[in-house]
Amino acid sequence: MKAKHLKTHEVTIERVKQEYARLAFLDIRKAFDENGNLKLVHELDDDTAAAIAGLDVEELWEGRGEDRENIGRLRKIKLSDKRGALDSLATHLGMFVERHEHTGKDGGPIVTEDRTLLETARRIAFLLSQATRSPKSDS
Repeated sequence: MKAKHLKTHEVTIERVKQEYARLAFLDIRKAFDENGNLKLVHELDDDTAAAIAGLDVEELWEGRGEDRENIGRLRKIKLSDKRGALDSLATHLGMFVERHEHTGKDGGPIVTEDRTLLETARRIAFLLSQATRSPKSDS
């Protein structure tokens, strides 16, 4: 069922990377016409439209009652998280490598012991025997 659902909706690794790229590399200038006006939704190219998370449109009026006159529209766009998309792409590309340093006692080097296979087996047997013993009663 899951595979069929993914195929029906064309969910692929390439498509997910493409959508992240659309969000990460949005050029906001493409949302406006040559006069600086926000384009209508059907005028936006696919990449710009994909990066828009929401639209708010508000009618603006002046006056009251029968004298009320529509003086325009206020249109607001909410963009998707560009930094989040960039971070996700950079992580996918291996640009951010998490490093963890481990140290021994008091910040010194980690001390290791070389053991033979027989010594390791004896140590495991000892630990298993300790784990299977019944706890001593405190009476």
